[in-house]
Amino acid sequence: MTDEDYYPRGGTPLIDAACATIRAGADSLADAGKAEGTKVVIAIQTDGMENQSVENSWEDLKALIGEKEEAGWELVFMGAGINAYNQGARMGISRAKTVSYGRDREATEAAFAATAHNTAAFASGEMASMDYSVDQKLRSGDRY
Repeated sequence: MTDEDYYPRGGTPLIDAACATIRAGADSLADAGKAEGTKVVIAIQTDGMENQSVENSWEDLKALIGEKEEAGWELVFMGAGINAYNQGARMGISRAKTVSYGRDREATEAAFAATAHNTAAFASGEMASMDYSVDQKLRSGDRY
């Protein structure tokens, strides 16, 4: 991509993007014939607040996330430079699976490293869930 292809416009259709991603994941698993019990992790990440969704509501997203969590999916919410806990709660994502990280390079690297570590540990069975530790949150610049 070049600067001509991509430019920030201040719009964040977070709900629509999250619903589309979750549904695409479900469709992909169904198309691949994946058996029940397949471990699925979805990380929703943003640096902005929801302000442009038109196809889905907070209630739609919360219901979809609840349905997938009941099926054993793990969903985490990563918010850069925002109070991610407010938006995560509206989605139905627990505080333990939410990180509100700083916008600087070190905080961003720490948040993504924590998510990568937790994903690998969850996939291998070392961790039962994708919960972030307090230490992981602090290293990510989480002030909430």
